[in-house]
Amino acid sequence: MEKLFCDFVPDCDGWSVLIDGRWIATYRSLHLAREAARTMFGFPGNALTMRQMAVDGKLYELRAALASPEPENTIRAQPCRN
Repeated sequence: MEKLFCDFVPDCDGWSVLIDGRWIATYRSLHLAREAARTMFGFPGNALTMRQMAVDGKLYELRAALASPEPENTIRAQPCRN
C-alpha cells in the first residue's frame, strides 16, 4: 500500500493540488480540487491523506467528513440579504 500526501494550497487562480510535494494542477474551487484528487489517486492500494493549507500557512489534515463529497441533496444555509 502506497501512502500519498495530497495538499490543497490556495493559489491566485484557485486551489493548487500537490501530490507528495509535486504540483499536479490548479482548480477554480476547493471542491473541484478534492474531487479531482480523489478520482486520480483515491483508488484501492493507495492511502491518500488529504491536507489543506490554512490562513496561518500550516497544512491541516482534512477529516473524512470533509474529504468525502457532500450528498447532492444537502441544503446549505444562505447569507441573509437585507
